[in-house]
Amino acid sequence: IDADVKLFTGLFQDLFPNATDHEVHYGLFKTIVKEEIANAGLQITDAFITKIIQIYEALSTRHGNMIVGNTNGGKSASWRIL
Repeated sequence: IDADVKLFTGLFQDLFPNATDHEVHYGLFKTIVKEEIANAGLQITDAFITKIIQIYEALSTRHGNMIVGNTNGGKSASWRIL
């Protein structure tokens, strides 16, 4: 995926040379997510929080979503936390 991000970023910069990329900060959202993870009795990890944010972003920008991945990858737990 890292290679895809670099490729996409390069293409984006070629098409929109004056555009700037801004990072979204999820301070309050992360705090609430951590509380919900703790309330669910699950382990709080950066990877788990990142997965929850990715699902949140997909839900915020798309009309239909499907969460796919390996068994025991945290898909259902991430969905439940949201």
